[in-house]
Amino acid sequence: MVRYMFLIIFVLTLIIPPNSGADRVTFVKKPIPAPPPRLVLKTSWKEFHQLNDIQDPVREVKCQVALDYIKQRTGNRALPIFYAIKLHTDTNHILLMTSLIDHESRFRNVNGSAGEIGPCQIKPTTLMCLCREIRTISEAKSILADVSNNVMFSYQLLKKLGLGEKPLGSVLCQYNGSSQQQAYAEYVTNKYKALEKNAGSLRI
Repeated sequence: MVRYMFLIIFVLTLIIPPNSGADRVTFVKKPIPAPPPRLVLKTSWKEFHQLNDIQDPVREVKCQVALDYIKQRTGNRALPIFYAIKLHTDTNHILLMTSLIDHESRFRNVNGSAGEIGPCQIKPTTLMCLCREIRTISEAKSILADVSNNVMFSYQLLKKLGLGEKPLGSVLCQYNGSSQQQAYAEYVTNKYKALEKNAGSLRI
């Protein structure tokens, strides 16, 4: 009897191979998705804009005049403001924006006593009127605190007020909107004309 039992066990070991998996639980590892590729800039912000403008000598001259003037006034402290002007402003208005920011904030990212923000001294409520997508004061303040955004929206506001279509003095008076708007417009216009004269003398 015992011999038959050993024989049955031997036959079963032949029929069912070891490690068949019948009595084991297999865990399948799901592959981890690869992270999205990161954007790698091959050139610095400054180098990018230099390359971008290389085919426009008039723009380069005006940018150089603006940069020299800003450095003369602030050293290297206000270079981010210069790059914002260069990025967001048309060639004809680079020196106008330079003159406007000089008067508004002396090329500083500061807050005004009446709630104005940044180098161009824009009020959050003004930005909310300019961009209906911005619905809260806190959101507007956060956007205007960024130098690049501040310069960009300032230039957009000037164009909405008629820059290039209406007399410059009228546009600047509307932009300022204070009791001193006439003196403001005259100062910015005179500084703008002086910088344009310097740019004209540098052109070949």
